[in-house]
Amino acid sequence: MDDHQLSSPFNKGHCIGRLTPWQWLASAGTDRVRDRPATRHALPGPPEGAKSHEYYDDSVSNDAPAIASLAGKFPSLESSVFEAEHTMNGHSVPKLVVDLEGLVDRVVAVPVGEARYYRLRAGKDCLLWLRSTPTGVLGDGLAEGAEGPRPTLERYDLNRRRHDRIADPADSFEVSGDGTRIVVRDRRSLRVLRTDRSGSDKPGDDNAEEFDIDVSRIGVTVDPTAEWRQMYDEAGRLMRDHFWIGDMSGVDWAGELARYRPLVDAVGSHDDLVDLLWEVQGELGTSHAYVTPSGGYGSGDRPGLLGADLERDEAGRWRIARVLPAESSDPRARSPLTAPGVDVRAGDVLLAVGGRPVDPVTGPAPLLVGTANQPTELTVLAAGASDSGASNNGAARRVVVLPLADDEQLRYQDWVAGRRAFVADRSEGRLGYLHLPDMVATGWAQLHRDLGRETAREGRFGYASRHLVIALDAARESQPAYQPLRGRVASVQIRTVLQHAWAEFEHDIRYKGSIPAAYT
Repeated sequence: MDDHQLSSPFNKGHCIGRLTPWQWLASAGTDRVRDRPATRHALPGPPEGAKSHEYYDDSVSNDAPAIASLAGKFPSLESSVFEAEHTMNGHSVPKLVVDLEGLVDRVVAVPVGEARYYRLRAGKDCLLWLRSTPTGVLGDGLAEGAEGPRPTLERYDLNRRRHDRIADPADSFEVSGDGTRIVVRDRRSLRVLRTDRSGSDKPGDDNAEEFDIDVSRIGVTVDPTAEWRQMYDEAGRLMRDHFWIGDMSGVDWAGELARYRPLVDAVGSHDDLVDLLWEVQGELGTSHAYVTPSGGYGSGDRPGLLGADLERDEAGRWRIARVLPAESSDPRARSPLTAPGVDVRAGDVLLAVGGRPVDPVTGPAPLLVGTANQPTELTVLAAGASDSGASNNGAARRVVVLPLADDEQLRYQDWVAGRRAFVADRSEGRLGYLHLPDMVATGWAQLHRDLGRETAREGRFGYASRHLVIALDAARESQPAYQPLRGRVASVQIRTVLQHAWAEFEHDIRYKGSIPAAYT
């Protein structure tokens, strides 16, 4: 019985963490994909290779959990799916029997409401999972500075048919070998809990069976250079083992890793290693190959940004050359200098940050380090005013701003607005302009931000006016490979691009492991 045979009858087959005599297959969703093999994971516990200690894990699903009897003859939890014990690696282990015929028809939904369930595991006489509340991908619906809802750990008791919340919040968890205990991580805290506990409160100090783990006593000495070498090699193995096509797109991956490996010894920081990994993965020439440092890309050691272009004048003063306008429909595109009560304009001179004078050579950037999203005082001099005794005669004024950690979205919206104004001017208001930066949540939000207005320049006629005009850019016009397309312009419906071409392409790659013939 191979992996594909066991998993293919069950759609997104999540077999419960340990196949105990309960003979139940558990799944976080039973939709759509029927021909996708799952990945087999060997679990710690009884002898390695024992069929009774394998589970099948695929991906997160938004559907309600479901379970299915592995043995068609045994409809109840009291029945066994294990035949007589046999010897494996010197140990006596039970032999698991799985009736593949009719397996998908034996799926029964767990009686819980629909939500986002993931990390489905088995405990003693129960199912365990994490549940999170569906939220917007961009987080724009949250109040400024607010945190979205945290995941919770839930249990479904298979004997009492009862659904309970047993840890709130919980970021991840692991189950003990006998299924009676769980270790729960809540951010930087770890605690041991019983799987049959009542309620979701934290354990008390007098509870000997449930307690917090004091991780402050754990000390680890790390050799950074050795760790970076290990990270480099492991990243190479992960890319090799999980790349979307077996021949690595024709790239000699082992050779590329060897070619870049001497640079690992020159790495002086983790940031250097991240940059090196970006470079070596770039040799594959593929998309969706990212390097994300632990904790993400921080901004604490980078200057806060004012959402403006600055320049140094002849007198060595740093002047505001241009203030980028805010886009009120995009919370990430706020402009600090246009906030109410600030009113800093082009031509104004930036004299000080936080009471410290701006250096004529280095400018304000060093003074803005660590100020992102923090109230920061600026001293500015109005355009045309003399700074001679400015602080005494009232020509200079102090304002408080919230610098940005990243002004990419602010500059992007300004870029779009400039091109939209250009199109409207050249077409005398007859043509609209939309820009799709990507095919994920940010691109979808950008599409709908101005879709109604820009497609109504000459009235709405169903989908008739919602078209993309596609042509070669200047860089490609000069390339011989694009010679047949020079001077040609194509017009396609937006919904065609989003719904048909993209869906077909992604489905074939993700679920069939192939590229549609039209794209090869």
